[in-house]
Amino acid sequence: MLNICVFIRSRNRCDYTSVISHLASHALNLIGDRWALTVPGHDPTRFISPSALMISMGVNLMRDCAEGREAVAGFDFGSEAFEMRLQAGRLHTVSVTRPDAPFVLSGNGNSLAMAVYGAAPLEQLNAKEVIGVDGDTAVAQDFIDLFRLTAQP
Repeated sequence: MLNICVFIRSRNRCDYTSVISHLASHALNLIGDRWALTVPGHDPTRFISPSALMISMGVNLMRDCAEGREAVAGFDFGSEAFEMRLQAGRLHTVSVTRPDAPFVLSGNGNSLAMAVYGAAPLEQLNAKEVIGVDGDTAVAQDFIDLFRLTAQP
């Protein structure tokens, strides 16, 4: 944490409180999501909000499979939308008005969680109108295959 604060201070933008808050928040999200996956009685069918799904995907990225890959994904939940960028094995997710990506998955939190973590291919879920897929379905499937609902190392 000290190195990050020193770097920010050297750029005349030192805000120790926000840096520490951001790092603590990120650490607690990782611990909480990983812990929830191991709790007996964890029920992945219960309601998940769009924001919670985006956080969950950040935790459940299979980093070894994502290493060296780059991708941009769009998610449209109707009232909320996000773009997720994969670069250097890390995800960066931002809230957007309209996703600008090679593909956009649409639906509610639970249907998109089913698409991300379930076994059914996106093409099948789209054909059954469980979710919507706009753009390159093969690229979308490739991206979604980088996530597993298991504790990641």
